[in-house]
Amino acid sequence: MSTSITRASVDRLKTRIQNMKSEAMHAAKTGAGSLIVVGGGAAAGVLQSKMPFLPGTQVPTAAVVGSLMVAAAMTGMLEDQSDNIAAFGSGLLAAVAANETYKLLQAA
Repeated sequence: MSTSITRASVDRLKTRIQNMKSEAMHAAKTGAGSLIVVGGGAAAGVLQSKMPFLPGTQVPTAAVVGSLMVAAAMTGMLEDQSDNIAAFGSGLLAAVAANETYKLLQAA
């Protein structure tokens, strides 16, 4: 085998390994983000069970906590964790949206 063919083969292999590494990093980041959102949904369930509404109101506690988390993440003051905090808060909000939609449709 000539040197140029060997070099080309090695270069292709390096490129493929780099692509695989990038794909694995993307998959891990996507999976972790999904787990964080699901964690927010689970936390909404806990809040719904323990303190469904802010005291003296009919405002869902999970909606307030989720909104505050997303707002804090949007400010950038949480630095590297902003995406994770926003994802967790979004999970809280999604659970509230699902619950409220369910109640509205059941009442109709």
